[in-house]
Amino acid sequence: MEPDLPVNAGDYPDSYKSNTPKELLVMSYAENFRRQYLHLFRDRKPLLLCPANECDCKKFVCTTIKPTCLPYQDIYEFSKCAEFVADYLCYSLLDPPTELPKVLCSPATVTHQQKGNCFEYSTLLCSLLIGVGYDAYVISGYASKEVCLVDETNEICPLLQAPIQKKEQNNERPHKKYLVKPPKDLQSKFTLKQLEKKITEERESAEKLSKEEKQQMEPGKKSDELYGMRVHSWVLVLSGKREVPESFYIESLTGQVRGCDDPAYLGIESIWNHKNYWVNMQYWLVIARKNVLPPCTVSKIIH
Repeated sequence: MEPDLPVNAGDYPDSYKSNTPKELLVMSYAENFRRQYLHLFRDRKPLLLCPANECDCKKFVCTTIKPTCLPYQDIYEFSKCAEFVADYLCYSLLDPPTELPKVLCSPATVTHQQKGNCFEYSTLLCSLLIGVGYDAYVISGYASKEVCLVDETNEICPLLQAPIQKKEQNNERPHKKYLVKPPKDLQSKFTLKQLEKKITEERESAEKLSKEEKQQMEPGKKSDELYGMRVHSWVLVLSGKREVPESFYIESLTGQVRGCDDPAYLGIESIWNHKNYWVNMQYWLVIARKNVLPPCTVSKIIH
């Protein structure tokens, strides 16, 4: 589905309708790499490098990401930021679902129109996350039918999920010298270990049962003729910045945080932020069960 372009393109600044000499140089590098890539990997699908914007002007995808820090504390955390993007925009499906979009609107236009495809969702979310200090990247790859169509039938309702409880700080005063000591703990350590072992076994059996039930509910590969070919985009947040302990994915369409081993994401073609662009150079697609960047990268185009 093509985006709704404004009637008067003159409403946009000149930067939307033309490229600077540096942008033209970057695009020439990208075009040179695209030709080499197609020559070496003729059976691979084309990369999303320089799609047209809302003014029908080709732009390198890295320049479309605009790190932005809005003056609202509510979207300073990644969860609230992802929830805002998912709730504020209306989703437009890719047509056809197996091809990359020909037009990639800027985050400002997407916010103004309040609609966009999965790549425009991810670009807007990535711009906001980078703006508040996260190490975020836009991913171009392949996902399951349920993810691409925002089918949350088999997902747990977010309202039913238990919120993460923060550890309370211990503000107790230090014991004085002449206070009465508390009584000794006379419980059997063996009994406590056995009880803990029993609870652990019950939890593991419950998780195994729920996993089996979820696998039975999943339609599987046979029910989708386009399995593994549906183009999709989501966001990767790497650990390190903003005290993020572990890398994870964010599904930009729903704002849901997913692990890097989530089976709903089937493969990765390329990944980029506002400074660089990486391409999967492996012959087989990188199965999206890794929390690291693809091993081989393109030369750093933007510094």
